[in-house]
Amino acid sequence: MSESYFEAASRRRSRLEVKISILKAINEGATRQTQIMYHSNLSWSFAHTFVRILERQGLISTIVLKGKKSFMLTERGKRALAAYTAVTTELDLGSLTAENVEEKELRPEIKEVPRISTND
Repeated sequence: MSESYFEAASRRRSRLEVKISILKAINEGATRQTQIMYHSNLSWSFAHTFVRILERQGLISTIVLKGKKSFMLTERGKRALAAYTAVTTELDLGSLTAENVEEKELRPEIKEVPRISTND
């Protein structure tokens, strides 16, 4: 993870970022809701809400093993996570922060325009 806990805690995540963090947690082996909650840095109620949303969207599925619920990525969920990872890698979004993005990086350099003399 590129940012510290305190940097991450000081800003709110979008719904997309929360969904992706859950998909990443499941992809990395968190199969139970408590594990997903801790890996995604979410409260129980937020984790529960977003897990249900991801189930309805067909990105994760529930399996019951020995009476306990476990979650796994569906093929659609794997594709969504791969697409998100590809886009963020291609755009290098992981390295962008407010401190290291300067105005000059966002627009092309303006070269000095030569003056035209009006004294003929």
